Amino acid sequence: MYEVYVCKLNDEVLYVGQGKLGRHNHCKSGCSHVYELNKLHFLGEKIEVRIVNYFDSRDESLACEKELI
Repeated sequence: MYEVYVCKLNDEVLYVGQGKLGRHNHCKSGCSHVYELNKLHFLGEKIEVRIVNYFDSRDESLACEKELI
C-alpha cells in the first residue's frame, strides 16, 4: 500500500509527498530529508500532516502526487 500526503503549517502547503504506508511520519520527525521541515520541527512549530489517499500501486500514488504538486 502507498499513500499520498500533504504537510501544512497555518493552512499553507509546505510539502506534498508519496510513499509506502507511514511515509508521512517524516514530516514531523525532525529526521526528514526536507531541511525546512526539520527546521520547523525543532522550532516547535505544529506541522499538520493529512493523508490525501491510499493506493495499491506506486504508479498510482506518483500520479496523484504529481497532480497535487
